[in-house]
Amino acid sequence: MVGGITRFIRRANEASKRIATGSFDTRLAENRSDELGELAASVNTMAAQLGEYVSEQRRITADVAHELCSPIARMQMALGVLEQRGTAEQADYLAKLDRELQHMARLVEEVLAFSRAEALPEREAVEEVSLRELVDTVVAREAPDTPVRLDIADLRITTLRSALDRAVGNVLRNAVRYAKDIDVSAAATNAEVIICIRDRGPGVPEAAVPHLFEPFYRPESARGRHTGGSGLGLAIAKRCIQACGGTITARNRDQGGLEVEIVLPAMLKT
Repeated sequence: MVGGITRFIRRANEASKRIATGSFDTRLAENRSDELGELAASVNTMAAQLGEYVSEQRRITADVAHELCSPIARMQMALGVLEQRGTAEQADYLAKLDRELQHMARLVEEVLAFSRAEALPEREAVEEVSLRELVDTVVAREAPDTPVRLDIADLRITTLRSALDRAVGNVLRNAVRYAKDIDVSAAATNAEVIICIRDRGPGVPEAAVPHLFEPFYRPESARGRHTGGSGLGLAIAKRCIQACGGTITARNRDQGGLEVEIVLPAMLKT
């Protein structure tokens, strides 16, 4: 009897941890008629309700961002007309307005990308990818003026190409924003591929590390408009890597800077 109770508590603890990380489809077996069975049913109900709540919030966010696209586009068109007809005295004000509109448009685009990333496994087919070729493409796009040292074996993995491209691109763009000394390495171990993106920048406060992949989170030092982004880049990267069946983590380096580690299965199941 004690063994049965202990096993149930262990399973309930593991399920609670998965639910806490966002796996709201986690369920406990409800084949008991005692208080532990009632607890299992309560945990299952809680997980289902949390999943519905989060899905609804994501849908609302995506709908709002989509609805904002049209008025922003109309304002940009109207601003273009004003710039053609405006006076020299108005030029500075119109330029400031243009920068604000561009910032708003980029934020809306990132919110939409964040919402769409969740549906990547349903929208994209897996394919064989040359990791070195993919990283070369990302580096050329995201860091054309920044030296990036590459140490990548000749690896081919089966995964979601565009999801991995976006994830690596977002992490690299974040590194370029705060540092100019960057390393990207990749190697295979057992059935996994590990990609590491390291920089020698200022790093982040240790208390901020667990929150880096949360939507709209930015450390206080990155709150500035010109140095910090929208706070969605790393959150999008996390969703993309999860769509690829992998995990992404970050840590401060002992010698200074930040290290982001991506662990992927060598072959993503279709």
